[in-house]
Amino acid sequence: MAAYRDSILVIPSLFVYLSARILIWFDLLLRIYLAERNQTANSRRLSTVSTTGSIDAKVPSTIACLVGYREDEKLFEEALRSYNEAKTKYLVVGIDGNSAEDEQMVKVFRNVMNPSRKNIVLRLSACVGQVFMEDLKGGKQDFGSKPERQRILEHEEQFQNAYNYMHTELQNSGFLDMIKDTTEDFAICFTQPHRDLKEVRLAAWILSTVLADLKDIDYLWSSDSDTIILPDTISSLSKIVGAEPSAAGASALVQLNTSHLSFIGQMAQTAYNCDEFLNRSALGALGASECLNGPGSLFRIAALRTANLKQVLNEDMQVTMLLGKEGWLRLYSAESIIRTAGPITLKGWVGQRIRWSRGIHLHRVHDYRYIFSQGYLYTAYMIRSGLYDPLLFIWIAYFAITGRQLVKISLLDLICLEVIPPCYNYFRSTKPRAGFSRTVARYLTYRAISPAYRMYTFLTPRKDSWALPPTQTARAVSNLFPWEAEMAFLYFWFSIMTFAGRRLALNALF
Repeated sequence: MAAYRDSILVIPSLFVYLSARILIWFDLLLRIYLAERNQTANSRRLSTVSTTGSIDAKVPSTIACLVGYREDEKLFEEALRSYNEAKTKYLVVGIDGNSAEDEQMVKVFRNVMNPSRKNIVLRLSACVGQVFMEDLKGGKQDFGSKPERQRILEHEEQFQNAYNYMHTELQNSGFLDMIKDTTEDFAICFTQPHRDLKEVRLAAWILSTVLADLKDIDYLWSSDSDTIILPDTISSLSKIVGAEPSAAGASALVQLNTSHLSFIGQMAQTAYNCDEFLNRSALGALGASECLNGPGSLFRIAALRTANLKQVLNEDMQVTMLLGKEGWLRLYSAESIIRTAGPITLKGWVGQRIRWSRGIHLHRVHDYRYIFSQGYLYTAYMIRSGLYDPLLFIWIAYFAITGRQLVKISLLDLICLEVIPPCYNYFRSTKPRAGFSRTVARYLTYRAISPAYRMYTFLTPRKDSWALPPTQTARAVSNLFPWEAEMAFLYFWFSIMTFAGRRLALNALF
């Protein structure tokens, strides 16, 4: 009887085992298909002239904005020069700070822009978002339950107040009529009291919207002060978004201009490449890009007006979600390239990844209804990207402690999960490519670190989070687990992998 009962249990176990293997292979093949479909769709869009855009290199229907805080002078200068070389007609530069130290960025702006175009410096006395677009109750943003119509009306009123403030500042400065009447290229640099980049980006978007109305502009390019664009970056994205009337925007492929400075910088570039096609391009084919990233994305201004920007907690990712809630498509183009700075030390890279990962996890919890509303494929991606590495952490830790596999993993599983995806991304990526053997070493280093920072994110969801307003509990956790705890956890993970490797070697030998 017991043998019969055990044989009955084997049947569903075998079914789960086989179906899981079928599922991971189906998932891989589907993502490859979607990535190729996205590439084909973008090629078609680029060959089609948008009815609202322009084939002219100056892209007159686009206004570009970039924001920064005490940026490295050389990086900032290179970024500004790239906009001149791309013949960007209208440019807005937002500086997060109005102290004497922040004036150096203003000086760089004037030096770069003076020979090439009219330029204006606008000095704001208030943080636009803080004054006009936040409800404050006890130091926290008010996300209380209000009727949907009431929230919409409040957002429209707050946005209009901020819009009117920017319009009035332009008028009082004496630049409004000049901007209206000029047909020349111009650039505006504004400063405001220091708060954070999320705040100054919001101010830059509102000012850009005011200028867009004055100059009949359709699209807004948003970037950072250390990001360099190529001559066709903005024009290609404007064509891609313009070819899809229901698209809110599209993001560009990210390359690091600091990757040559260290092995960690090269590994960071490899990490970006791992997301390039099977994740970002695949979701782009569905019009459900996970994140219109901060370093380089183009938005349809009409779409931004529909998003309740005052509820933005985690800048770029939640703006993407807000646009998705309004029914807009979010695209991705690997043909449009930006080059930006990235961490070149292990501590800097791990800290950056933990901040990003923590913000994304918080949105998975905070916006779970949105995730489930975006269809099976998007939901599956969010679950897979959120759980795969933490589960891998648990699996390896269990094997290191017990010597047994928590779930049986075969060679074919490893090929499907960890070999084919990076190989596909490597051979599909933009040339010139790094040598394959060097790329393998960087990829293995990246995959060795990833489970640690993702698991640490799960264990410390509210520690030093820039994705949610700080709370007393969050401050207490930050004091209990200082910054060094992140690296300590990484080294703890390395010790677990060492024990797991020792067990694997002993099992192979004996």
